[in-house]
Amino acid sequence: MPQPTHLFDDVWQLAAHVETSRDSQGKWITYPGLNNSLLHTTSWAGRRLDRMLEQTRQMTDPVLQQRAQQIAELTDGLTLALPQGQIPRRKPRWERQGSRLSLGRILQGSNTPWRQFVKEPVPGGKPLYLLALCTSYSGGTDDQTILWTMVASLALADALIRQGARVELWDCTMNPDTYNAGNTWVTTLTRLYTSSQAWNLQDVVLATDKAWFRRLQFRLWEMGQTSTRQLESSYGSVARPHQMESWLGSWAQDVHPEARLLLGAHTTQDIDNASTARRWVEKQLAQLSEAA
Repeated sequence: MPQPTHLFDDVWQLAAHVETSRDSQGKWITYPGLNNSLLHTTSWAGRRLDRMLEQTRQMTDPVLQQRAQQIAELTDGLTLALPQGQIPRRKPRWERQGSRLSLGRILQGSNTPWRQFVKEPVPGGKPLYLLALCTSYSGGTDDQTILWTMVASLALADALIRQGARVELWDCTMNPDTYNAGNTWVTTLTRLYTSSQAWNLQDVVLATDKAWFRRLQFRLWEMGQTSTRQLESSYGSVARPHQMESWLGSWAQDVHPEARLLLGAHTTQDIDNASTARRWVEKQLAQLSEAA
């Protein structure tokens, strides 16, 4: 299966790559074909490309800061428990040292009178999930849908992490028919979070902004244009969940052979409020429980 066109370990790496599309004078290069990422109309794509790049380095925009707080609060309200079978358990064990002394074992002459509790995962160990979230947005995608699909995906990640699983959250912009050179797919994958690191909500919030897709992602694709290979007027179409699963399966196996690919909530799934988001998370957890 095809591999990602662009693969970035984090948001800063993506931003640094976009910055290379300036000329020696610091001006944005105009490529053959479309350069819509440079359009200065905010109604179409939100903040300008320069401004969006600034926010990837340090988030100072009050709107984005407020959204970060909102996402954190909504996600906390949606966090659910993992299915049984993947929950780390604590098992008592008798040792020479520990947290609680048993006088009875001392009187019996035992040389291990101390009891301690150790974490013991159930058979199978800690699962690893690669959670891919689609942030390709069509022109008709409203802000509430973008917000709640992210919240639902984060709630699923939190539920898995808090019960002992390992999770990596990947931003995925995937568009079929992006260029005029036949059935060309363009996929950009950017890691937003891994449970082995401290949580950074800034990266997540950036991906909920329309300018993330229509400024940064469009710019990446514009950089791939040549005199004979140019972008379609709509920059392709938004990939559907079944297309994402088909194309990302081999990538997930290459990144972590033991990992399981999970798809985050998709903007076509009518998730635009707390109740629809909760139902989506519950469904994902139920499916994981059945497969355990």
